[in-house]
Amino acid sequence: MGSRDIFICYASSDVVESVKVATYLENHGRLTCWYAERDMPGYENTDLLLQMINESSVFLFISSPNTADNHNVQVAVSHALALGKDRVELKIEDEGISDQAFTLCFQQINRFMNNELLPEEIDEPETSSSLGRRIIYIIILILGVTGGVLTFNSISGRLEEQMLAETEPPGIRALLMERATEGEAEAQYEMGRLLMIIQEFDEATYWFRQAAEQGHRRAQSELATNYNRGVGTHRDHVQAAYWYYQAEDTNDPFIQFTLGQMFRDGNVMPSNQTEAMHWFREAAEQDMPEAQVSLGYMYVQANEHEQAIYWYKRAAEMGDPYAQNNLGLMYSLGQGVPQSQEEALRWYRLAAERNMPGALVSLGWMYEFGQGVEMDLEQAAYWYNRAAELGSINGMNNLGVVQYRLQQYDLAVSWFRQTAEIYNDPRGMGLLGYMYEIGQGVEQDYDMAIYWYARAMDEDQDWVATMYQSLVERMENTGYEDA
Repeated sequence: MGSRDIFICYASSDVVESVKVATYLENHGRLTCWYAERDMPGYENTDLLLQMINESSVFLFISSPNTADNHNVQVAVSHALALGKDRVELKIEDEGISDQAFTLCFQQINRFMNNELLPEEIDEPETSSSLGRRIIYIIILILGVTGGVLTFNSISGRLEEQMLAETEPPGIRALLMERATEGEAEAQYEMGRLLMIIQEFDEATYWFRQAAEQGHRRAQSELATNYNRGVGTHRDHVQAAYWYYQAEDTNDPFIQFTLGQMFRDGNVMPSNQTEAMHWFREAAEQDMPEAQVSLGYMYVQANEHEQAIYWYKRAAEMGDPYAQNNLGLMYSLGQGVPQSQEEALRWYRLAAERNMPGALVSLGWMYEFGQGVEMDLEQAAYWYNRAAELGSINGMNNLGVVQYRLQQYDLAVSWFRQTAEIYNDPRGMGLLGYMYEIGQGVEQDYDMAIYWYARAMDEDQDWVATMYQSLVERMENTGYEDA
């Protein structure tokens, strides 16, 4: 069996991707590969597998969701780790691998082949901005240089001969455990990496945390990733963002957005609105609509309406309903743009078509009062009803008001009662009290009117106070017996 440059490790479901990688490496780099259907012997022949890995210069691991629970792949990874092979991990997701990812992979393999030490961090390939997240990225793990294992040698001295005699991770585990237990951050980090390979995720996360708390940046990044995915710990995006921030691994727009929220809200990070805007902007510039909307709102709060319009429009043009709704409001009020009810109507309608409750209510309001469109109570009721069906309390109350105006009193009372009794909404309480006072849709009952008015006023609904006082005086003047 002749030696080859690259051994490509893959799950059976990733055959197509492994063939692509091998074809690229062989065509562009004049490298030879063990891979896929062509000559991979299968993982059941452990001796032959070990021989192939041993006779290859670089171990290339095709990592995807398909490999997470694949025992055979883990056996191959463990063999490569025990042999101290230079390892490159090419991580793929559902969309496959881009040409840029192939190129980066080839560059890292070339550095290994030329016996060059890789930097600890490399830039991630650019991603499709419209997706607002990373699709493809490469993580380079340096497990060896020039036939030895750099990290392990630095921890435990000359381990090369002993490691070559090992074919399973437990031997390495014992060597690392002693130094990790003594508190050496690098050993703790490597312990975590080893435990991740053999899928002892809880223990791996524990050791990553030990190293991370000592300022080990790669451990901080690994710990953040585990929090982000809920691996070996509960899923916690706030903790993930915190540790990514400590590791200065913040290129992902989702992490940037979460950091913006943390600095804005003052949870975990001290409240800092300038920092919040910085992180929202970082994510917004990568076309993350949620960040663009948040940044736009912060500009509104700062009365920088033109900047708010800019970011709202960028998000709105990508179809974000929150941005479209906010743009509608800005046009309606004339903030940062010339006031235009027609433009407001257009943006509200776009957001309403995506079932944005606030936009549905706003669109109903424009039809109810004839703003930017001819007044049409039936159309107003239609849009309010759609908002009400999505659980909007404003939609329910406004629908009740329109039905009152259409003299559909029973329907109006049913909506007011729902918001008052089920949602404890003070506006609904006041409106229900009014219906009891005038006896429309329900039998007239001043006592019930007083009851609902009083409950509404307890919730600081000052608009009810005048109605309450007027009713009390009327009851007193007419000698109402229960006044």
